[in-house]
Amino acid sequence: MRKTIIYGVGLIIVFALVGFLLFLTFQNIFSGQAILGDENALLTINGYPAVLINLSIFGAVISLMIYLVYLFNRRNIFHKVYSCLGMLSGVLLFLGVVLNAT
Repeated sequence: MRKTIIYGVGLIIVFALVGFLLFLTFQNIFSGQAILGDENALLTINGYPAVLINLSIFGAVISLMIYLVYLFNRRNIFHKVYSCLGMLSGVLLFLGVVLNAT
């Protein structure tokens, strides 16, 4: 019983963070840019590279959701889709940043 409560609270936090990330990603998509930054630097990307970066973030969120489904079902197809989508998301992010730099 205690494990279920702890896992449930953890999933609520994960879903809240995923919802916040999706909100920011959709805001970036509708404004036609991608904003990456931390305390010291801010990188604003416009145009085609921004589309790639936003798609990569969206793909990473979908990959996380598929991984959560895999944790409950333990079917190998979900793990393969999670792995492939995660790699595709990383490649899209890399291409978006490289295309912006050139």
